[in-house]
Amino acid sequence: MKTFAGCSSACLSRGLILPTIENQNENTQLGNVKDPDLPNDSQRIWLGMLREGDSFTRMRTSSSSYTNFGAEGDAATRHMNCVVMRHDTKWDANQCREDDRALCVCEKGTATPIATWNNLVDMSVMGESYDNYFKFYEGAKISACTSWCQRQGWVLPTVESEAENTELNTAFENTGIEVLLGMINTEGTAVTRMTASTSSYTNWRSGEPNDDRGAELCVKNGEDKQGWFDESCAGSFSCVCKKGAATPTAEWAGLADAAAVGQNVGAKYFKMHQRMTMPACSAACVERGWVIPTVENQEENEALHDISPQQQIWVGVLNPHGKSLTRMTLSDSSYKNWEDGEPNDFEASNESCVHVNLELFGVTNGKWHDVNCWDARAICVCEKDAGTPIAEWNNMLKEAQDIRESRVGSGAATSKNWFVLFPTMLSLCLVLTW
Repeated sequence: MKTFAGCSSACLSRGLILPTIENQNENTQLGNVKDPDLPNDSQRIWLGMLREGDSFTRMRTSSSSYTNFGAEGDAATRHMNCVVMRHDTKWDANQCREDDRALCVCEKGTATPIATWNNLVDMSVMGESYDNYFKFYEGAKISACTSWCQRQGWVLPTVESEAENTELNTAFENTGIEVLLGMINTEGTAVTRMTASTSSYTNWRSGEPNDDRGAELCVKNGEDKQGWFDESCAGSFSCVCKKGAATPTAEWAGLADAAAVGQNVGAKYFKMHQRMTMPACSAACVERGWVIPTVENQEENEALHDISPQQQIWVGVLNPHGKSLTRMTLSDSSYKNWEDGEPNDFEASNESCVHVNLELFGVTNGKWHDVNCWDARAICVCEKDAGTPIAEWNNMLKEAQDIRESRVGSGAATSKNWFVLFPTMLSLCLVLTW
């Protein structure tokens, strides 16, 4: 039993090809080949055929139009690129995935594969065709989806008209697939497409785009086909390409990369799209030669608050165990903007880090709160050209981590006692050890 790609390679290495089955007689002959170790109803044999568009291409040059698909035909599985013969000699369209295996039989003779065969095999293992579209099996970031499509001379679907929107919906009808579109939601309802276009067509569903999490620049076509919605570009997507020759604009790669990571806010700040812990935010900023804003006066505090007034934002200061503030960069500023009752190291939970805008009773006001450094609710903003981290910054972050790990431990009981776990999500978990 081999995968389709493995079977094709094994036959070619012997100067042979997979069975191409051009008539009923050849079909009957192949049907007599059985694996004695398998039950009869589990017998399946790979055929030397791969889908191209709406039909199948044989491994060798052929004028035959012979097929022997079962009663359901090929239409119900039009996105499956390979073909197997069943135990009853009927054919099924089948996926070509690496985890799918069937009996490998090679056809003897002097036939040679068509010139495009190996490329067809590669594509069939990577994904499936859906009419004029190709979906890769593996999910990926928007930049990787862009690259995969470009390597084939394709692009992400740009959907420039109602007709193209209908075509896309028809191709993925009843599949449950939400298709990432080749466009970035630039401002309001406007989009910038992957290819040069003068189209202003959009198909937003009611209430969209809503920029729900403050960083939703990518556009997806809903699985219910009721319209488009915006979503963060930071995650992974089902990669779908529109077949046919097309070329991205020169600006697209940079636009897609920026949308996946973050966006400039004026000339001074860069806002990451993904919420993250304080250590992760520090590393992300330093990697780019920036720092977390250290907020040295009221004007800077208001500027940071205004970047995303309804979201928590990390401040580039540490407040370990109620000691004096330490800023990420060398500074003689004594400015601070604590909320009433802060800092409080709530329940002695090692609240050594600081962010603005903790929502209290539906209000965010730019005040500071001490929080655990592994709280992942806050967004990360980097400040450009603001100096370099002080020498002891990373050691101070590590100290906060060491204290956290010493409290959490491995989970083994050391005493009959309550202790606090510091998760990366929204709440603290209390765990009883005995």
